[in-house]
Amino acid sequence: IDPDPPNLWLDAKMNACSDMWSFTKNYGGSNFMFIETPLDVRPPCPGMAFVTVIRQPWSRLESTQGKRGWTFPNASALIRSMKVGDDPLDDKLKWWFCDIFHAPTCQPFFKAGYFNNYYIRSLLGMKEGARIPWGQVTEEHFEKVKKILEDFDLVIPIEHLADALPGLQCAFGPNYDVGLNSAESGGRYHWTTTHRKVHLKSTSCDYGVPGTWNDRTRIELCELFLANNEWDIKLWEWVVHRWMNWQAGRCRGDG
Repeated sequence: IDPDPPNLWLDAKMNACSDMWSFTKNYGGSNFMFIETPLDVRPPCPGMAFVTVIRQPWSRLESTQGKRGWTFPNASALIRSMKVGDDPLDDKLKWWFCDIFHAPTCQPFFKAGYFNNYYIRSLLGMKEGARIPWGQVTEEHFEKVKKILEDFDLVIPIEHLADALPGLQCAFGPNYDVGLNSAESGGRYHWTTTHRKVHLKSTSCDYGVPGTWNDRTRIELCELFLANNEWDIKLWEWVVHRWMNWQAGRCRGDG
């Protein structure tokens, strides 16, 4: 479900499991939904599996912002303008600095809040997560999101995608064969077999001596991001810990 433009999601008014089923029927009865919007429908839902992939927060942001280097200084200016308690949904803020609809850069659901613990906000949904004032995501929100993720069938840290195919087969059930025992590498759909690495230097903003304008603005945004995303970083660390300890959902140890 593409959030660009966002009115397509808002008009669908998906707030319950039954709304999700109705939506799939309207689009040919698809068996899969790829959602890039707030998690307004939470698991469990009858007959529905919930799977998510989570990436180290700064690595995720850099992978999207880096495609359009001009976004670095704009995002930094927005973060610097915010004070604890500010309304992140205030349209007077300069959160919209994109020349096109592009939710990974200018997030229409969370607006300025996109740069302040986006994972926490997204998993809490529009009614709760989007409305949290700037700088006021708390441990209580963090614990609530952990409980939401514990109801997922599978929660995968992106660096462990190559190990996730058995868990996906579990989540999809016996009526949908991903080719786990196929002779082909990665099964029927050529699932990745490459293990990603988290670049620890970049996640601490260690890019070496900046040589260009883009280098300088990247480091500036990285430092501001780390200072304003404590709970997202803690959530990613928790997700990795659960995966490594076979506690990543019903289909990886919690079933």
